[in-house]
Formats: sequence, C-alpha cells, structure tokens
Amino acid sequence: MSRFNSVKMKGKRILIKILSRLPVSNRIIARIRRLESQLAQNELEISHLEALNVDLNRRLSSLDAQSVVENFFGLLEGDQSYTFWQHFHKNLCETYDVFSDSLGKNIPQEDLVHLLSLLLIPIARNGLKDQATGTRLFYIAESMDVHILPVHYYSPLPHTTEIPQWNWQTRFEQGVDFNVQSQLRLISLLHDYAKEMTDIRSEYDENLPNEFYWNNPAFGAMDAVIYYSMIRHFKPKRVLEVGGGYSSLVALKARRANIETIVDVIEPYPLDFLKSASQGLNRLIKLPVQEVPMIEFECLAANDILFIDSTHISKSGSDVNWIILNILPRLKPGVIIHFHDITLPWDYPREWVQQKRIFYNEQFLLLALLINNPAFEILLSNYLLGAEHSDELQKAFPFLSIWGGGSF
Repeated sequence: MSRFNSVKMKGKRILIKILSRLPVSNRIIARIRRLESQLAQNELEISHLEALNVDLNRRLSSLDAQSVVENFFGLLEGDQSYTFWQHFHKNLCETYDVFSDSLGKNIPQEDLVHLLSLLLIPIARNGLKDQATGTRLFYIAESMDVHILPVHYYSPLPHTTEIPQWNWQTRFEQGVDFNVQSQLRLISLLHDYAKEMTDIRSEYDENLPNEFYWNNPAFGAMDAVIYYSMIRHFKPKRVLEVGGGYSSLVALKARRANIETIVDVIEPYPLDFLKSASQGLNRLIKLPVQEVPMIEFECLAANDILFIDSTHISKSGSDVNWIILNILPRLKPGVIIHFHDITLPWDYPREWVQQKRIFYNEQFLLLALLINNPAFEILLSNYLLGAEHSDELQKAFPFLSIWGGGSF
C-alpha cells in the first residue's frame, strides 16, 4: 500500500475512533469499515491487473509477426468466433482509414493486388449470396463511387475473357454506306486548309496556355487537322460543341480565319482555358447537355457543325441517349455532325476493352441509327481511313506522324 493510501487509512481509523465516542448509529460505523475493506480489495485488484498487463506486454513483445497473424486467424473458428467478429467489426469501424492507408503504404504493388483480390472473395461469397444483401451492398458501394455487380449475361459490361476472337475482326457495315471514295475526295479538298496547322507546337508551352498543341492528352493530331479543315472548308456560321476542351482550341483557331464563324461550347466542367473570354469563345454554357434548351440545336442551319464529344456511354439518363434520341431528330437538313472516339465499322479496339477497361457503347447506338437511313450521309471516318487508306492521308497531311483517329 502506498504512503498516500496509508495516510488515508490512518485518517479513517481516527475518524472511527472519534465517531465511536459520539452518539451516532453503529450502522454508520459499520458502513465506513466496509468501505475501508473494499478500498483495500480494489487496491489488490489494481495491482493484479497491472501485473497481468506487464505479463501480456512481455508475451506480445516476444511474438513475431507470423505468430500474431496465426493467432488472429486461429480465432476465426471456434466457440468465441462470434465474439471475435464483433470486436473485429467494432475496431475496423474505428480504424478503417488507418487500415486502408497502411495497406497502400506498406505492401508492394504486386502483393497489394494479390491481397486485395483475396479480400474480394468474402465480398463475392457473402455480399452477393442473395438479392437483398447484394442490393444493400450495391447502394453502400455506390455511395463510395464504386459499383459491385456480379458478372452476368444481363450485365452491360462484357466478360472480357469470353469475347470471341471473331468479334475483333468483324465489320459491322450491313445497311450502311461508308462512302469511302467520297471521303477520299473530301480529304483532297481539305489539304490546303490543313497546311495552316503546320505551326502548331508539339508540347505544352506555359507561356501560351490557351494554344492548342499536338501532344495534348485528349484530341489527337489527325482529328484536330480534320476538324480545323472542315471548319475552314464548310465555313459554318456556328460551331456548337457538346463537350469542350482541346477541340475548342482548334475550333477557335479556325474561327480566327473564318471571321463570320462563332463558337459556342456546352461543357459543365470546363478547363481553365475555356473560361478565358479572350479566347474568342462566343458562349460557354456550363450545363449538362440534357439541361440545355432544345432551341440551341434547332437553330443550327446547313453547314453549321454540331461537335459531339460525349461520355460515350448509352445508359439510363445518359447524354448519349439524349443526343441521339432527342437532339439528332430535331436537326435541320445539312447540319454537319461530329462524333468522337468512333471506330466503326469495327467494334472498339481489343486493347480498350481488355486492357484499359474502356466499355464505350455509343457507336452501336449510332450505327443502329445509320442502318438503312438515307437521312444521314457519312462524310468522314478517320478511324476507317487510317486503317485502310493511310497512304492517301499521308499524301494529304505529310507534316503529321500518325494518320488515323477517332472522329466520325
């Protein structure tokens, strides 16, 4: 017993002696003595717990990492497993950020991928075991910007390892006239305008942040040259972009040569250079295309250009559905329509699907619109020309190093 506690106990004994001389109840004296006894017992228990803690720390310090992990997994089965999982759940709720950060910081990349793949097993086995559990897990994951879905033939995502080999070589062109010879004739007409692009820089220049450059991350050289030359050749009174960015810089460069052309951009998430009024942009409409008044599209006239660079995904409520099903039918005859990242008449490249996990489907809806539909004429397909007529492209645009693209 510590000196301090000894003093306290001595004080209590004096108090008891004094009280015993006073006319007080023996019951009060008895209670004080019981409290004295309990205090002594508590001190013994504290001493015992301190000794156990010292012993536990000694044992833990003697365990290596492997023993700790083995002891951990040894608790997963047995009489105490339910209690163990309750404690595990509680602690994970309190430390999931530390848990996640530690995984990322302390495990090499290959080991991390393997470990995470193992963690997927209990999610797949338990989270998708019935519809009710799977639905709850889906919405919880969705709130974290992740979708958890089973591989299924009803899923819009393909089973990437089961796509048949013939799919990558098949041409989907029945009922569609790609007008290849007309495309090549148009390319020859664009040649002179393309020369105006030879002064484009290869790399970004921080002193000219609002100028287009070849090695940008979004709009390839061939597509840029064709787009610029089309604006110069058809001289539209209005270019309306749905999805602005580096393509807008190309349109604005062409506008400086076509004095009467105005450029409007619909872009809900504009890059900094689009926000600059000095670029000659007529209007920047910071809305999703689904919220833009239909009059913006209905007033486009012959030779005006509707440039579309969408999310490339057809799904419930998507911009692709809205554009193809609601906007295109309202356009006046003669409006020139551009779609980006189109690889018709083939499926999207195998590398996109199987390596980059790009699951676009926009072009299939577009192709369905074009089949046996004389209301639309294909003017240019950069991907097709690059795949089968690269020699003609090289002659028309000799200053480029890559011929082909995704503009359609």
